Amino acid sequence: MDPTGERATSGLSAPLKNSTFRSIFFASQLSSLGWLMQTVALSWLMATVSTSDVMVALVQGS
Repeated sequence: MDPTGERATSGLSAPLKNSTFRSIFFASQLSSLGWLMQTVALSWLMATVSTSDVMVALVQGS
């Protein structure tokens, strides 16, 4: 047992017990989801607006 009397937690969910880490982690996940949705919408829009394969590829590649 460690000096503080608490058991060390292990596993993938252990960092989520820290409220600061949890807030930053979930904010990062939400931001990534928003970025993904924006990229899909932009690619979809360019595919419907333009008939040029090159323009669609340039949007999807950036």
